[in-house]
Amino acid sequence: MLGIKWAFTEWFKYQCEKLKLVEDKDYILLSDFQKQDQWGGHNKIDYITSLDNGKHLCMISQGDMAHRIRQYFIEVEKEWSNPDSVINRAIEISPDKVMDKISPDKIMAKALQYANDVIKKQDAEHKAELDAIDAELEAQKPMIE
Repeated sequence: MLGIKWAFTEWFKYQCEKLKLVEDKDYILLSDFQKQDQWGGHNKIDYITSLDNGKHLCMISQGDMAHRIRQYFIEVEKEWSNPDSVINRAIEISPDKVMDKISPDKIMAKALQYANDVIKKQDAEHKAELDAIDAELEAQKPMIE
């Protein structure tokens, strides 16, 4: 998935050393040594790690997929930290406490800003419709005259 160029087990060991991850605390080693009739795959080793450590491993890796993962987490953090998102989460968790801290003037200003944004959007949509009608009438003008 990450597009690493190492054997996974060697890569994982290296990353654990680099991140100072501790076996049985930060990850669990699952060994599945089975007798097989064919070459390869007979000493499979897997790891179970916490979600946080998995994210950390993905974010420090190199390659295109790791870059995309880092970008994703950056965007998620931006959205999470966005003041409107913070206020909305606070209102969902405890609306009474939040509303007590926001003055009526701020609530009214926010409502007016929202209404203004909606009106501007609608005006832009209507202008586009009117421009399209004007263009159509202009195109038909030679036929009318």
